[in-house]
Amino acid sequence: MSPTISDRQKQFIDEIAKSEGFEHYNLELDQGSLKGDNYFGIITVVTIRQTLTKNELHLILKSALQGEELRKKVPVHQVYERENFFYGVILRELSDLQREHKVKDVFDGTARFYGGLNDINEECLVLENLKTKGFKLWDRKRPMDSHHVGAVMAQYGKFHALSYALKKLKPGVFSKLTENYRNVLNENMSKTEMGDSMVNAMDRALKAVRGNDAAVAGLKRFMETANVFFNQTLKTRDKYSVIQHGDNWCNNIMFKYQDTKCQKPSKVYFLDWQLSGYGSPIQDLSYFFYSCSSKLVLDTHNSYLKIYYESLSAMLRQFNINPDEIMTFRELQLQWMVYAKYGMYMALLILKIMLSEQDEAGDLRDYTKKDQNVLSLFDGDITNTEEYNKRVSIVISHMVKNRFI
Repeated sequence: MSPTISDRQKQFIDEIAKSEGFEHYNLELDQGSLKGDNYFGIITVVTIRQTLTKNELHLILKSALQGEELRKKVPVHQVYERENFFYGVILRELSDLQREHKVKDVFDGTARFYGGLNDINEECLVLENLKTKGFKLWDRKRPMDSHHVGAVMAQYGKFHALSYALKKLKPGVFSKLTENYRNVLNENMSKTEMGDSMVNAMDRALKAVRGNDAAVAGLKRFMETANVFFNQTLKTRDKYSVIQHGDNWCNNIMFKYQDTKCQKPSKVYFLDWQLSGYGSPIQDLSYFFYSCSSKLVLDTHNSYLKIYYESLSAMLRQFNINPDEIMTFRELQLQWMVYAKYGMYMALLILKIMLSEQDEAGDLRDYTKKDQNVLSLFDGDITNTEEYNKRVSIVISHMVKNRFI
């Protein structure tokens, strides 16, 4: 069955079509995501086809979930406001900065943004359809190999460097952009619900490492300090803070390839900026690194920090900024020591989602009971528990071995 969109969203797409030079056209709508692919929205594939010339415009409509009870529990409106603000204001400022300084090797790792709506119950964004440009998602059940992890770390280096450049070259603009730019999910979700979710995640992790005394002890140390870490350390704003992507799992990253075997990505694009915030760059890096990497990659984590740092440095030099004045490689390593546990914790949560079968994936659209913890939708059992336990055990053992917990 073909998906439906609201009259207001249809009108908005018509406005975009006309602004792109389409006068007489047909509109085709198709389902763009499956259960478990996208948790804060409904993805609709939109094709605008000129009647006479057959020219086509390929778009993605990302629209907000409905439901009165859900919206009381989850900041649906705020996350769409955040993503529209990122694309419409922050990204434009970062793009202008690169253009003003004639940057040659630019950060352009986002889909083209055609516009969005922030009206209550009509919240949406319209973006280019990257799949029609040859971009592909990674198989979420498989750990990423070295080529893909390295490419993502390099792309984050370029992206984070723009924060440092804007902060140094236009401090007033940067300060205004980031003044209240915190993670809207963490700021708006109930502390009780977040706490219950953490308890459940820790219980699963302890079961995964049962029999590994060092890993169990490491997890317990993390649990003893978790309250201070999440309520104080993560809220620190300092000279290292950047505008973050925020939601760094593999379904929010797309790759394009020049080789036919799709072994080495030539381009990396980041999707879904609804949880973008302002804080440590290590939150982005560690969330991605620990949820997506293989054991072989984890065992050589410093080499990937070097890839990130070299990319960050190269971008800063294009602005005639000395990278060592912003952050030395040693300072990056020390920051990793402080913040890497965030990535471990996110891996405990997101690996369960990544390894779920389609019919096991939690879906916020299933939330109807006002007394239910909304995050409990993601606490069900999964078929791939053995693989989850293996992946979690590898991550925690890595954290213990390197004294990160």
